[in-house]
Amino acid sequence: MPGRHIPVLVDPDLGIEILIRSGRANELPFGDPWEDSFVPDERIPELRAAVADLRPGDQLLTDEVALKLLPTLRTPQSSGLFPGASAGRLAPLQIWALRWIDRRFKLRPVHRGDGGLVVVRLLPRR
Repeated sequence: MPGRHIPVLVDPDLGIEILIRSGRANELPFGDPWEDSFVPDERIPELRAAVADLRPGDQLLTDEVALKLLPTLRTPQSSGLFPGASAGRLAPLQIWALRWIDRRFKLRPVHRGDGGLVVVRLLPRR
């Protein structure tokens, strides 16, 4: 993926490892997604702003678990809940970010890698 800053929504421990080994930073403002999820009111404004800065054509590193969660996040029943318990390996604030990104963009897979990692291109919703 091009660029020094890339949006990453994968298992928090794996995401930190990927970023350290690649010498990159997460474009989404997470220090530790699990820890950040303990203080959502402090983290949500910055996270919403980062999602708002994403543009069509940007790429996002995610995984199959996150992509399989999208249909559930689109249901009316999930909109008022703070998701987390049944979200696989994603931290609650990562799930919020995924929901916001999915509302703005179609996530089109462009590359599938080892361990279920997926690079998606963000396409405009019409």
